[in-house]
Amino acid sequence: MRFFISRADDLMAIDNVAVTMDCSSLPESVIYVIWNEAGDGFVESNTGVALRTSFSDPSPYQPLIDDWMTAMAAATPALTVAQAQVVKVELVEALFEAYRIAPIAYSVAAAPGASWDASDEGVAALTLALFSALLAAFATLVGQTNTVIAAINAQLLNVAFVFNAASITVLWNGSSPSGGSQAMQSIAGFTNSVSISWTPIGATAPVALSATECIGLLAAIVARRASLQAARLTNEAAIDALNTVAAVIAFDVTAGW
Repeated sequence: MRFFISRADDLMAIDNVAVTMDCSSLPESVIYVIWNEAGDGFVESNTGVALRTSFSDPSPYQPLIDDWMTAMAAATPALTVAQAQVVKVELVEALFEAYRIAPIAYSVAAAPGASWDASDEGVAALTLALFSALLAAFATLVGQTNTVIAAINAQLLNVAFVFNAASITVLWNGSSPSGGSQAMQSIAGFTNSVSISWTPIGATAPVALSATECIGLLAAIVARRASLQAARLTNEAAIDALNTVAAVIAFDVTAGW
């Protein structure tokens, strides 16, 4: 769905259908508002330098969209229920996308109360950085394991394991001339050995995130998306169940998120 609003002309168009209607609910400084199918919009105003201001959440314009639908319901030919449902469902889709990629708050030791980039590009970059760091740490662990396996394959005797929170030490042959040892990371030590440098939103420098913190941040993004997806499907099912244009217009797509 695309829409265009001109306050001075009292004109609003959704896709290619324009309606003359009262647009005075917009601030007087607004010249026009444009929302694109790509999921972004901008406002041009006459305050100061007329540079456009971008926005990603179209929900403030739902009342004007409802007014457009009301006018079209009284037009000839009139807006159908199916057409009204498409407009509201596409508005739900736009809100889902806006909320899904919005910055997310997640506290870490180095940045309590920080917010993080949750866009698709940001999540992909963080996932790749974490995977690369874990792969490097895993390679170290494999090298340690191979040393122990080589010792066992050489039929060395009296193998003992010493456990602590961060590592496992393997000892063989005690104090004999062929004796030796190899420290290996425990699961906790392996996880804690990984650190990612990542920059919170609004910060000027990156902070260190542990693997556990990175995984927690990604899990928070996944959990939020699941919650938003549930609201998206609930709202769309409710819209699909409506059988009058008036009922579709009255449906508030901003509820339930």
